[in-house]
Amino acid sequence: NYIHDINQKTEDSSAIYTQGAPNWPSWGNIIRKNIIDGTGGYCFDDVQQKWVSPCYTWGIYLDGLASGTTVDGNTVIGAFRGGMLINGGVYNTITNNTIIGSLNYSQMQFSIGHVPYSTILQDRYDELMKLKEEVPQFYEKYHDLFDIENNPPHCGFMAHNEFKNNTIIYPENKTNLYEALCLDYETTQIDNNIYWSGYEEVIAYVSELNATDDLVTKSTTIDDWKNLGFDKNSTDISSWYNSEPVFNNLSDDYKFFYNTEKNIKKFNLDMSYCNLNNEIISGNIKINPFESKVLLSCFCNNDFKCNNNETKNSCPNDCSKETFVGLDIDGNNNYAEIPHNNTYNFKPSDSYTIEFLINTTQDNSPDFCETIIAEKNGV
Repeated sequence: NYIHDINQKTEDSSAIYTQGAPNWPSWGNIIRKNIIDGTGGYCFDDVQQKWVSPCYTWGIYLDGLASGTTVDGNTVIGAFRGGMLINGGVYNTITNNTIIGSLNYSQMQFSIGHVPYSTILQDRYDELMKLKEEVPQFYEKYHDLFDIENNPPHCGFMAHNEFKNNTIIYPENKTNLYEALCLDYETTQIDNNIYWSGYEEVIAYVSELNATDDLVTKSTTIDDWKNLGFDKNSTDISSWYNSEPVFNNLSDDYKFFYNTEKNIKKFNLDMSYCNLNNEIISGNIKINPFESKVLLSCFCNNDFKCNNNETKNSCPNDCSKETFVGLDIDGNNNYAEIPHNNTYNFKPSDSYTIEFLINTTQDNSPDFCETIIAEKNGV
């Protein structure tokens, strides 16, 4: 499916929603090959004291302890609160999906949305055990579900979920990569993913409840997250770059293509790119129905480094010895071209806000050169 322009008059919802209540037997659903473009949402903002949109929606929402769900090969673009959410379920498998730029909070969320947990979860647990006795054929078919019998309700019972081989690209959205509450660290599998935050700090916010139901922070950094056993074999695309592009628009550091048609679609490329295996792609790409692809602008990204398969001929700005930057001397976008790595000093009587801009049409007037004449305090 191609799903867009949704949730115009509702919230706490999503493009695709499953519900496991009143207990856990929502089992065996498959959500595959959907393109979700925005998630909408309409709700009252208590701070602004007005109705706002978008708000409080996800791309794919496994709510109310929904379990045993397969989510594979989907693409979620610009979801408001997060690309996907598992809310309390077990044995869910989320693989081979692409999440592009969720707008707020986190790109992927694991949570249990009911406090206090003891009463609500215990009631649902008791109902499930009753189902085992009354409908034995259900128990025979979905016996994995009844592993909960060995893992009764507590903060951490959200077990045996898998999040692997997914791609998460969010260079223009300052959000958490993950937000997790009450994970079972031993049985949850999160690995072999590709993510890129656009050189912002990668945050994996993990919390759990103590014995008195108080929320305690367990992890905030990606290193903390890996120490919990997650994403140890995953790839941060930032590691492919030797340095951060300076004043480079991150939106043109990658290209995103998706096919909402029922036939294979060809996309012509305006230049060479790198795929997520860091291999050069040129000419065109073909995308199957309801699939997507991310390509990186690994050529000529103006980072002053001759890397990512760049050459002096293909990317002279990055690979030439005489690379130039622009210096904004007066704050009015009047740029003077100066050789990279040269040192300039300013008049002791003047104070400047210095901004470097790459590859810009620049003012190279002699008058400016004459103003950079003195040093201050020997610096």
